[in-house]
Amino acid sequence: SGGLPAYNAQFVEPISAMLAARGVPFLRTNNGFSASIPAGSWMDARHINVQGAGLFSRWLGTQMADQIDPSIFR
Repeated sequence: SGGLPAYNAQFVEPISAMLAARGVPFLRTNNGFSASIPAGSWMDARHINVQGAGLFSRWLGTQMADQIDPSIFR
C-alpha cells in the first residue's frame, strides 16, 4: 500500500542508489517511454503487448546507446 510514493521509496530509490554507486544508469520506463506508446500497444494499464514490445526494444536500445561515450570508437 502507499501507491507510487511507497513504490519509489521501497524499490526505486534503493535500486537506483545501488546502481549509481556502481556507475550504472537506472532507466525509468514510466518517464520517457510510457508517454510515447500509442493506446493500441498496451495489454493493460501497466503492460505492453507485442506491438509495444517492439517499440520498447527500440527505445531501450536508444537509451543504452546514449550511455556510451562515442570517443571509445575512435
